[in-house]
Amino acid sequence: MLEKINELGIGPQGFGGRTTAIGLDIETMPTHIAGMPCAININCHVMRQFAGDKFEKRRAEIKEQYGDISVFLEKHSFYNAVNVFYLKETARWSYIVKNAGSNDIAVILDQGMSDIEADNTSLKGTLAQNLYATLGAPTGGMTVHCRIPV
Repeated sequence: MLEKINELGIGPQGFGGRTTAIGLDIETMPTHIAGMPCAININCHVMRQFAGDKFEKRRAEIKEQYGDISVFLEKHSFYNAVNVFYLKETARWSYIVKNAGSNDIAVILDQGMSDIEADNTSLKGTLAQNLYATLGAPTGGMTVHCRIPV
């Protein structure tokens, strides 16, 4: 089933690619036909997109106020002061989207998580590290967990 899912070509977050899912666990248990729970774990991609959107908005505000000057644009405190995580280019949602079909997306996703944590001390020790690379997946994706009634 995992092979069939990956043949769909949906890819990480629906941006295309060879790996849509990196794992599939199916559990059977007694249930009523009306209750068919299915969970999809996308490992913080929603958080990363949200953080990326907030970062880009704040970056535009800084650019408007100070101009396109990197010393201001890269100053972590300008972001943290308004509860926005600073994101290196490799951790930004736009970078992930641009590289979603890349053969090394697993490394890109892992490096992004590491960069986010390194640049934002409030996140120290909270983000998954080397998740995709240790799974041996050539590209990122999502793990699908389904419970099927018997």
